[in-house]
Amino acid sequence: MVGSPDKDAADFDLLHRKEYTFCLVSTTYASPFSPGDVVYVRLRSQKDTGRATILADADPSGRILVQYHADKSLLYHVNPQRLVTVYPTDMPLILLCENTTDYRILARSQIDRNDIVAEIGSSYGVCTNILSQHAKQVFGIEVSQQLVDEARKRYPHLIFQNINILEHKARAATLMQDVNKVFVDIGGNREIGVVVRALAFLIDTVKPCLIVVKSEELYESAQRHLGSPPSNSESGRIPDGPCWFEALCKDHAICDGQTSSPETWFLQARRDGFTKNPLRYPIRMTSDGVAICKLHNYREEGCQKLSLCRFDHFHCHHCGRAGHKALHCPLVNT
Repeated sequence: MVGSPDKDAADFDLLHRKEYTFCLVSTTYASPFSPGDVVYVRLRSQKDTGRATILADADPSGRILVQYHADKSLLYHVNPQRLVTVYPTDMPLILLCENTTDYRILARSQIDRNDIVAEIGSSYGVCTNILSQHAKQVFGIEVSQQLVDEARKRYPHLIFQNINILEHKARAATLMQDVNKVFVDIGGNREIGVVVRALAFLIDTVKPCLIVVKSEELYESAQRHLGSPPSNSESGRIPDGPCWFEALCKDHAICDGQTSSPETWFLQARRDGFTKNPLRYPIRMTSDGVAICKLHNYREEGCQKLSLCRFDHFHCHHCGRAGHKALHCPLVNT
């Protein structure tokens, strides 16, 4: 018996997501190091000279002997607090961080001259420029045309594209077809559902060997799942990361089309009187891929930017049917 195409595609995505290892990264916590490990030494200079190999265990003072790759004759004893793990990418890897400092350290430490890199949420281009100092090729993707214009002025030698990867998936996939590493910073404290959706798209469609995500909410969710901060012994690895991520996809995502029964989160929100900020509810899409406006659906007065808003105002955010708001969804008995 042949399964439906939609189910087969969903099963493939689930299997592919299981290939990824998820890790929390925080430079607050020093990882354990051993001879032979490849590390990045945080230098005062931003030049591409920090990658090194550990040659010996720590000496009595606690300093570690390293050999710099840029010049094999350079051997130094380094304070371990200055060392950053260079994660192997022989298996697909997702690194989660919560702040700009860690995000930019990862941009310097996890990229080499063979990499083709995209940064999603490139903003003014600062981190894209950092990546360009280490990668073979890099470009930035940003939803704001104003930010793209400013980034192009600041860094005229770099490429910045004005694309919403969730609204123009085919175009984004074509643009990133040769990319092997992706950095994602779509707001830092942005609604977690947007980050989850972007990450799912990258995993399922682009399939890079490394994804680095800066998201406070996603990082905190992973910390709650682990029950403790990143440990030295595990270096922040989430043992059941794919299962945790699939649960997030179910909690926050993203329903294309219609549903036939009330969902748990919606029933709870209704009991609470829909007092939560509407932007905190899950993202929902129409069947043709347009996001449904949450402000229109959960405020009696509707969306105040109706004539300018790019979201859908005809479909219910809860059930996906046209002609009513989620506030008055007929799936729920009043």
